[in-house]
Amino acid sequence: MKVLLSYGTHAKVVIPELTKIADYFEKDEKNFPKEMTLMKVNCVRETIRAIQASTDSPKLIRLAPPTSIERITTAPMNANLLLNRRQFLHT
Repeated sequence: MKVLLSYGTHAKVVIPELTKIADYFEKDEKNFPKEMTLMKVNCVRETIRAIQASTDSPKLIRLAPPTSIERITTAPMNANLLLNRRQFLHT
């Protein structure tokens, strides 16, 4: 939940889903200790309140998958880094 809070006002779009999750934990989740269920419900609901109160709007950076050209040109380098890492870990 802490990571979600780091999105500030941008996280407001997930409030409906968080509400559904909290409601599920509270009303429908079966075979789970009641005390732990209440801890989960409280955590989700506190996160919702914190998101609603948030005024920070940090700049978001889009992480896109590499293009097919980038995958081709970086594949040998990535394989070498992996091999070097394995060799380092096994020495």
